[in-house]
Amino acid sequence: MSSRHAAALALVGWYLLMPPWAGGDPPTDVNTSAPLIQWNVGYSFDTRAECQNARAGESRLSDKSLGEKVDAQFADTFSGQTPTFEQREGAIKLLRKRINEMRCVSGDDPRLKEK
Repeated sequence: MSSRHAAALALVGWYLLMPPWAGGDPPTDVNTSAPLIQWNVGYSFDTRAECQNARAGESRLSDKSLGEKVDAQFADTFSGQTPTFEQREGAIKLLRKRINEMRCVSGDDPRLKEK
């Protein structure tokens, strides 16, 4: 976690963390066993309830919505190209897995501190 992330964590109460990508570039999995300090801050909230509501909302995203995110990221990464059906479906499945593994964590959780 960068010092910028650490500073942000000191200011806000709850974080919706996403596990880091794993398996190369492009990623082929998510690393749910990584220490929390290596997870990505998706969003920050004042309360645990707000964080949990956001997590639930992300979990309810349709495959169509996830596909639109995949298409946009693919086009941005590969100069406007469109993914193949297999690439798109694999990316949607991986993104869904990452969303399902997101966690709400308090900003004062000791696992977020750099050692």
